[in-house]
Amino acid sequence: MNKKIYSLMLGLLTLAGLLTGCKSDDDITFDHERQQFETRADRILLEFIAPFGTTANEVC
Repeated sequence: MNKKIYSLMLGLLTLAGLLTGCKSDDDITFDHERQQFETRADRILLEFIAPFGTTANEVC
């Protein structure tokens, strides 16, 4: 009898967690999608990816 009550309570808690965990209108933003630099309307942000092993003197 105790196992049935425990299983029922565990199932209800799981269901309650799933229902209240996320709203459909919440946007999920991952860390790699967050803006890392401040942007301004009058400026252009350029991204440069240097090959591995390139020193600062070789880039210029």
